[in-house]
Amino acid sequence: MTIKTLFAATGILVLLPIGSVDAGWEWTFPYSGNTCGQGQSCANTIKNERSYSGTSTSSEAAPDVTATAWSNPQSSPYGEGLLGQRYLASYGGGLGVVNSSGDGDHEVDNQGWIDSVLLSFDAAVTLSDITFGWVEGDSDFTLAAYRGDGTDGGTDLTQWEYDQLVTHGWEVIGSYFAAGSSTQPDVASGADPVSFDVNPGGKSSSYWLVSALNPRLDDGLGSFANTFKDKFKLKSAAASAATTPTPPHQIPEPGVLSMLLLGLVGAVWLRRRRTRWAPQRGKPAD
Repeated sequence: MTIKTLFAATGILVLLPIGSVDAGWEWTFPYSGNTCGQGQSCANTIKNERSYSGTSTSSEAAPDVTATAWSNPQSSPYGEGLLGQRYLASYGGGLGVVNSSGDGDHEVDNQGWIDSVLLSFDAAVTLSDITFGWVEGDSDFTLAAYRGDGTDGGTDLTQWEYDQLVTHGWEVIGSYFAAGSSTQPDVASGADPVSFDVNPGGKSSSYWLVSALNPRLDDGLGSFANTFKDKFKLKSAAASAATTPTPPHQIPEPGVLSMLLLGLVGAVWLRRRRTRWAPQRGKPAD
């Protein structure tokens, strides 16, 4: 094996594909009509879902997404009780949650109930941006992603309370706070739309839960005093393709790659040594 052959072999390793090609995707949730008017007469028995196609900045098409609305029972202690599917309303500012007839707060909020919008994608995505098209006062929120293996029942939210999700495959990606005034740091500036960069760790999932700031879901909030209730309507989301390498084209771990290169170098050295000291044909050996 020559040095040229060695470089060719290592070049093949370096050029192996790394999972999916990164793609920029966006989903917008424009007004598409309501069967409950402006959300003032929608009974809590009405459940629905809304589906959307995404746009792509590359040749790789965006997966479709289905949105549904969820919250805990109002009659339970704050934030407690089994989750139930609610009516997902559509407005000019984006998606909101209607819990029952007469629910005047028909946005995603944490007043009485803690509301959430579940985004279920047809394929795993790496969420990167969330935009609210309408906010009132504060717009803090908690983001979680389902990271389980499908055997823990985590995708059936009706089985669990908010604080049980983390033991059934869900991972809190983070709680995000709107930029506020110097005197009330947890109050939004009042201007909308407002966008947030999310998921700095680049986690991927097919299921993403966007909740009004939720101390029952994110125990890292502790005794945080959310003086002003959070109210917003979900306007859009942006993501890229999941980047986790998939077999058979995985790049070896750095340590494995180093050992492989050392082995190749050793093979070259050993071959040269044998060639140098081998007896020449037709001549007696020393």
